[in-house]
Amino acid sequence: EEEKQNAARLQELQELIQRQKEELARIDRTLIELNNEREKHEAELDREQQLLEDHEGELEKQLEILERLKEQLEHFQEEKEHLVE
Repeated sequence: EEEKQNAARLQELQELIQRQKEELARIDRTLIELNNEREKHEAELDREQQLLEDHEGELEKQLEILERLKEQLEHFQEEKEHLVE
């Protein structure tokens, strides 16, 4: 009788261990998927950051061009005033 109880208990423990292994495997797969998603989002953020930096550089160049054009315009206006005098 005790042997039957021990065998039944052993069977229960083996089933419990198997369920826990399956649950751990499921959790592991979920963690891998979440990590992959995180890496994908980080890569996307890096790309967006690079685009922003590129655009910022382009805007700085355009601002420099505008400043030079403004200086030229002021110079031309001064020349015009001298010519009109």
